[in-house]
Amino acid sequence: MQEDGGVCLAERTVRAQAGLAVEGGATLLEHTLVVRVVPTGTRALVHTDARTFRAPQVVVTAGSWAGPLLADAGIALPLIPSLEQVTYFQLDRPSPLPTVIDWTIHRVRTPYVVPHPEQPGAFKVALHHSGAPVNANERSFEPDPERVARVTEYTADRFAAHHATAATETCLYTNTPDEGFVLDRRGPPVVGSPCSGHGFKFTPLIGRILADLITGRSAPVPLDRFSIDRLLNHGT
Repeated sequence: MQEDGGVCLAERTVRAQAGLAVEGGATLLEHTLVVRVVPTGTRALVHTDARTFRAPQVVVTAGSWAGPLLADAGIALPLIPSLEQVTYFQLDRPSPLPTVIDWTIHRVRTPYVVPHPEQPGAFKVALHHSGAPVNANERSFEPDPERVARVTEYTADRFAAHHATAATETCLYTNTPDEGFVLDRRGPPVVGSPCSGHGFKFTPLIGRILADLITGRSAPVPLDRFSIDRLLNHGT
């Protein structure tokens, strides 16, 4: 239990950050597909389905689509997307709930529980890193019934009277072999891949690190554990 912990409302956070970026002078191009990133000496070309941009630096924060984009840019990393899912439940008698990570010696399929901060008694349950590898462009949006059954059984064993809300959502993880992030620079491309399902909560720090990589300032934390080289050397 961490008294000063909290829950990020992801969609609101992304919208707020996008709004702040626009207020700061950024141009937001929604529904624009990035086809390819090509380093050209001291600059980079970003080819989209609408036009091509040229810039001194380009930050690649493409989630489960980062691997192919970076490979085309000459940075081949072992980034493997997996199809994950969460299932929603509701206590019959609403009460406050903590965030739970039921971490045991069995790291694969670790259950976790996140309460809904605005609906007392509502919570979601999932099995961390339980999904199969997928192609991000060919993923299914259909839930896996076996995993729904597993979290339903888990919830029945650990919570007071409750009921399922018949809602299961799918999502993508982008996984590295060591479950760490990739925050590094190779010429014009700056790589921002907060991987393996636990990156969003670190958004302020990751943003600061990426800004420092762009401007050449010293980062606020050592970056060796986030380097590209450690993945290229993984297993050798």
